[in-house]
Amino acid sequence: VGVGSGWEQLGAAGESGAKVDLGSFDGLVLRLRGDGQRYKVRLWTGDVKGAEEWAAVGSAVGSAPLPGAWEYQCPFDTIVGRWMEVMVRFKDFVPVKGKAMEDPLAPALDCRDIRAVGLTLSKLDFNGHPNPFHRGGPFRLELDSVTAVGEPRPAIVMVSSAGVERNARAVTPELRAAEIPIVRLNPGGTLNYKYAAEWAVRTAGAPYAIVRPTGLLPAPEVGAAAAAAAAPP
Repeated sequence: VGVGSGWEQLGAAGESGAKVDLGSFDGLVLRLRGDGQRYKVRLWTGDVKGAEEWAAVGSAVGSAPLPGAWEYQCPFDTIVGRWMEVMVRFKDFVPVKGKAMEDPLAPALDCRDIRAVGLTLSKLDFNGHPNPFHRGGPFRLELDSVTAVGEPRPAIVMVSSAGVERNARAVTPELRAAEIPIVRLNPGGTLNYKYAAEWAVRTAGAPYAIVRPTGLLPAPEVGAAAAAAAAPP
C-alpha cells in the first residue's frame, strides 16, 4: 500500500546489475485499488555508468541510486475505491529524462533488460503538460500484484480494402455516384467479395487481424531503386 502526500514513487529492483527478461511478453497487468488519480509505471533498463560512484553519492545524501541507465514511463488511471486490473503495454512506454521530458536520444525499450519496476504519482504527464487527475495532498494506491502477460497473436491476417463498408452502404445509384472513385468503380465487384470475406474471417472463431489498405504497390527492385535515386533530376 502506498500512502502519502504530494509527489511519491515506489519501486522494486533486484541485486545490482541484475536484470529480468520480459522479451516474450507484451506488457504488465497490475491488480490495484486507487483513489481516482493518474499514476505512472516506471521501467529502467541498461547498465548505469559509474554505478558505484553514484551509489556512494546516493548513500551520502539519502537517495537511492539509479536502477538503470534509461527510464520509461506509462500512465494509467484509477477509480476511487475500486479494485481493478490495469494493463500497461510495453509499446506505450515513453522514454523520459528529468521531469518527465521525452528523451529523443533514448533507445527503444528493451524488454529483455528490465532492471527495475516502479510507480510514481506526479503533477506532470509528459513534456511539461499537467496531470489532469492529480490532486494535492494525501493519496492512496494499493497494489496486490504485478504480472507479465502476452496478448494473443492473430491466426488469420486478411488484406482487405479501404471502402468496403462504404461500398455496402451505396445501395442506390445516387449514393454510389457521390462516393469516392474506388467505390464508384468497384471493379469486378472486388469490394463486395472482400467485405464478404471479412465477415467469414470474423466469424471463423480464430484470432484475426484485418488490414484495409488504400492501395498496395509492388516494391521496386533494389537495383532499379538505386538507379532511380542516383539519376539526375
